Amino acid sequence: MRPPSDFIDQWGLLDKIYGRDGGDTNHRENYFWSLLGMMDSPRRRKWLDASKREPLDYYKVMKKLHVFPGIFVRHSQEISPDVNAWDRMSRDQFQPACIACGYWSDQETRRIIAGHKKRCFIRTTNIRNNGATKENHGDLKDNDGNKFDYSPQMADFTGPEIWGNLIRSTNRKWWKWLILFFFDIEIWGGAVKWKYFPKNNIALNQCLSVLQSLDKMPTPLSVWGEKIMPIEEYNIYILDHLDDFHKEDTMIFLTEMIKDAHASIKERRKRR
Repeated sequence: MRPPSDFIDQWGLLDKIYGRDGGDTNHRENYFWSLLGMMDSPRRRKWLDASKREPLDYYKVMKKLHVFPGIFVRHSQEISPDVNAWDRMSRDQFQPACIACGYWSDQETRRIIAGHKKRCFIRTTNIRNNGATKENHGDLKDNDGNKFDYSPQMADFTGPEIWGNLIRSTNRKWWKWLILFFFDIEIWGGAVKWKYFPKNNIALNQCLSVLQSLDKMPTPLSVWGEKIMPIEEYNIYILDHLDDFHKEDTMIFLTEMIKDAHASIKERRKRR
């Protein structure tokens, strides 16, 4: 297993080792920082050393990726077509940022909420199909043979799970539990889906949401959801998804970070 430091590119951001394209950089960075924030100090130190980073590097990374309140880019540089364009930020790329901010920066949390508020907390900013560029407009096809379209489209819905992520990234208040009880229906439903209908999707974000919901303001639904579909089972799907790629080019260290984050959360829950 390669350490995180092997995946940091010349701009100081996580990306694939071979054929760097920046397409998943925002997701992987915020996933990394979310898991790191969930860990206790010794485990966190281990992964900081493995990445050759320090806590203040979170702010340096966000300065590159969080370009305007609530507006992220996939990568700070256009190392592949339009990855540094704000209108390519999909729901799955955006969600880990809503979790990481709660562990590292109140200012980042406020900026994300302020920007998302302008979109009525309903949509992300990917108003163009992923993979579509001015150059390949109408020529690039997806796996089903449909042509990508560069023209404006409706952006991804966010929904209750991401709203819950943002609430959990703010200070604890008793009345927030009442709201989260309803928003966690999506987490519970995701657990059922992954337990019995796991195909055609990836478990990365669902797993991260469950970890956050166990760590911050847990509700009966979020706890029940983790009992239906334990973190260890999500991690099997995550490893399988990451191993779809070249083994030397995949960030399978994330599965080990998930184990450490989960262990830290369980220890904190026992002390409460």
